[in-house]
Amino acid sequence: MIPPAIAQSLGRIRAIAAKEFRQLGRDRLTFGMVVGIPLVQILIFGYSINFDVRDIGTGVVDQAGTSGSRALIADLQATQVIHVKEYLRSPAELEARIASGALSVGVYVPPDFERRRLDGDRTAVQILVDGSEPSIESVVRGIAEPSSRRAPGSMRRISA
Repeated sequence: MIPPAIAQSLGRIRAIAAKEFRQLGRDRLTFGMVVGIPLVQILIFGYSINFDVRDIGTGVVDQAGTSGSRALIADLQATQVIHVKEYLRSPAELEARIASGALSVGVYVPPDFERRRLDGDRTAVQILVDGSEPSIESVVRGIAEPSSRRAPGSMRRISA
């Protein structure tokens, strides 16, 4: 059973709601503003705001130069999250390009990549991420997680 005070409050709310709906039925312009404008906003914002991270500028240092390392880089690029802009010669050069802001992500494949991948006790690939953009770090961390097709990667933050 509903207490009398609550029943009176619900009765008042119902009466006000009925009055407002009658008014909306009489005034088409107000109805259009109450219903149409939020609907248009939902449609516009739903299509225009996109949080997909794609084509992050990436540099690669592939010191292994093997078919396995090239396949790893191709797999990472196939995710469409990273876009390899540059192939660099040394990890120091890669860190400098990330620190300067020219690149957001770096992939370092060491010379003993194949041995590390087969042993599984050491990290096979190092992925460097510009720490000034946390959303990029979380997305890259997602593609760098070990899977059956890719070698494990490690993350290291670099402040720009």
